[in-house]
Amino acid sequence: MSSLRNAIKRVTHKERAQPTNRKHLGLLEKHKDYKQRSDNFHKKEKRLKALNERAQNRNPDEFYMAMNSSQVDARTGQHKKTDKALLCEGMSELGADAIKIMKTQDLKYLRAVVSRDKKKEERLRSSLHFDHTQEYGEEVQRKNKKTLFVDGTEKDAKKLLKENGGVLWDEDDDASVSSAASVSSATHPQHQSDQNDQDPSDDEYDLDVSTLLAASAKPQTEAQLKKQNRRLTKIKKRIEKNRLKSYAELRNREERRQKVEVALAYMETEKNMNSKGAKRKVAEGDTSKPPTYKWRRKRAK
Repeated sequence: MSSLRNAIKRVTHKERAQPTNRKHLGLLEKHKDYKQRSDNFHKKEKRLKALNERAQNRNPDEFYMAMNSSQVDARTGQHKKTDKALLCEGMSELGADAIKIMKTQDLKYLRAVVSRDKKKEERLRSSLHFDHTQEYGEEVQRKNKKTLFVDGTEKDAKKLLKENGGVLWDEDDDASVSSAASVSSATHPQHQSDQNDQDPSDDEYDLDVSTLLAASAKPQTEAQLKKQNRRLTKIKKRIEKNRLKSYAELRNREERRQKVEVALAYMETEKNMNSKGAKRKVAEGDTSKPPTYKWRRKRAK
């Protein structure tokens, strides 16, 4: 009879649906949903209770060796291994021979980098002009000056400049013209007699680029001279920008090479420390150099 009772078709059980006026609240929670939430809540409650008991019964002097190679993550609060511990595990898996080969290759690579950077620095340094009174990339604002010794007054000096096609100085530079004229008449009498024998192309004149172009070209109008001066100014700015860029590149390369040399020195010291023989430290190291060791002298057979 029991088997016959089970074979009879039964009415399908239907869960009560969410009422129409409450559909905006989502699906109606069933008993299985409540059971799932309840189990999850009690599981967390038991876990917190157990942790609280462990914290109360903890010995303040307890120590485990794993504490040396682990730390607490500030974000998650979980324990994790330190970077040094992970590195040691990886090195132990590779083996001593593989690590030795890798370090040797690193030494060769760093030596090649230092040699390459030195050659590039030499090429840059040979193409740049250094002013040892200032750092790379810092330019002291000063104007180019030239001194003309004239036997006469300030008007004669300005007249000579106009004849040479030069551009007159500003008001700040007029003082140097007048002082040069006065110094010429007071302290350079021999130079006055030799004035007519000198060639304007001598080195002591040291004319500006615009002066040379204006003196060698045909007479130009004022508009043409202004256009030419603007073009020369743009060229000078472009040259100055490229020059400062080269100085900055040279400075960066020198800093990079110095850092690589420090890393190379540390790796060479580590390699020497693995060699045989008694040794002792004679000087402490810092960020710029590794510590210095001295090995006991060994008698050669």
